[in-house]
Amino acid sequence: SPHIHRGSLDAVLSYLMSGRFFSGGDATFAFGVRKLADQFCLKDLVDKVEAELVTMLSKQRVLAFLGQVFGSGGRLEAACLEMVKANDCAVLRRQKEKLGQ
Repeated sequence: SPHIHRGSLDAVLSYLMSGRFFSGGDATFAFGVRKLADQFCLKDLVDKVEAELVTMLSKQRVLAFLGQVFGSGGRLEAACLEMVKANDCAVLRRQKEKLGQ
């Protein structure tokens, strides 16, 4: 597909050869790799990527992250939902202007 980012594909191929993944703290890159891993049914890689993304999760990023994984049933979705539900959904009140986007 012409929409596949070369770096994401390289990371998937590297994972297939080494069993390792490291995003370097780049959430955009990690989500690109996660998307490819999901398309290629590489559940272990999806899990590794999500484990890294969970460490990058913050109140400022939670809605953006949740928007990318909603319905996946993975650990990142669970962590996002837990953060949203915390303190009586305070994050939703603080970021209500982003909800319409």
